[in-house]
Amino acid sequence: RCWPNPADERLVFERPAGFEGTGAFLLRDAAGRAVYNGSITSRMIAVPTASLASGTYVLEVGNGELRRTALVTIAH
Repeated sequence: RCWPNPADERLVFERPAGFEGTGAFLLRDAAGRAVYNGSITSRMIAVPTASLASGTYVLEVGNGELRRTALVTIAH
């Protein structure tokens, strides 16, 4: 789950159900380029989006055993 969608200043997402331990996330633009990444160490993660161009992005979240993706929109 991620919100707000569309995002302006930041995007917040929760670790998926069944997600244990630490993991990583990656935000890709519509061309598939990685534009932001980080580690998942808590239940909720905030991603700053103010410097990203408006458009559609793919958020990938995983921990080696579990992988989830979500489409997100950034609109300024």
